[in-house]
Amino acid sequence: MCLEMLGQVLEISAGGNGTPGVEAPAIVDGTAIVNVDGVARRISLAVLEVEGTRVVPGDWVLCHTGLALRVLDQTDARKLQNERDEMHASLGTTPLLESESPPPEREQLRDDGEL
Repeated sequence: MCLEMLGQVLEISAGGNGTPGVEAPAIVDGTAIVNVDGVARRISLAVLEVEGTRVVPGDWVLCHTGLALRVLDQTDARKLQNERDEMHASLGTTPLLESESPPPEREQLRDDGEL
């Protein structure tokens, strides 16, 4: 099952993605740095650019496979985060980045195929 990630835009690359006549963060390469569960990720804004959606630092975006798909207002972002937290609580899990212990490292195979 694939889930969209919720992240907050920290920084937008320099270039031009705004309303004509209105100064806005510019986008040359169509990317942004987004905080997703405490991890900074570079995502593409291509989908939102095609739609003509303006993105600024502080915006909340839904991302999937490295693409920002939709901008959310703070109320919707908070509601989605609460639903996500409730889902993890009901399953008795936590998001990987918030877990107490990371998954064990995989052992490396030797040249002969043995562990």
